[in-house]
Parts: sequence; structure tokens; C-alpha cells
Amino acid sequence: MMGGWTLYLDAVIFALIDRDGGLWFKSDAVSDPAWDAAGCERFGYDQDGKSATMNDRRAPDATYDDAEELARCALLGVDAGLRGARKQPRR
Repeated sequence: MMGGWTLYLDAVIFALIDRDGGLWFKSDAVSDPAWDAAGCERFGYDQDGKSATMNDRRAPDATYDDAEELARCALLGVDAGLRGARKQPRR
């Protein structure tokens, strides 16, 4: 995963950890308003000289010190991951 780590729960991706140790939770149209309200930026990267984004949001600073906030954000990521997994056809 682009030099980072992918976090799974029951084979569903719900978060990423980047090379710098930044935590990013899976997002989608349903959870975007919660992430927007918290001011959480989208995961961005450069690909072939162009900027791109993924459906992942930077964890709020509070998640590093507050277990309840970490759990709340992780559940938002899990729920978004589950919704995305339902859209994918089985192979």
C-alpha cells in the first residue's frame, strides 16, 4: 500500500497508516459529513505527475489521546469499508 500499512477487520479495509505514521480512516458519501465537520482532510497523493485522492480521511488529533474518539472514528471507517465491500462483486 504505497509504502504504508492497511488495517483490516474481518477482511474489510477500514484504515491506513502512512509511511510517516499518519492514521487515515476509510470514508464514503455517508460518512463524509462527519469527517468534514471534524475538518479531516482526504488522503492525497501524486500519480504520474497528477494529484489524486482516495476515500480515506486523516484521523483527528484527538484519536491519538482519547480511546473513545479512536473507537468512534474506527467505527466510521469500518462502516464505510463494509458499505464499499457490499458494492464490490464477489470474485
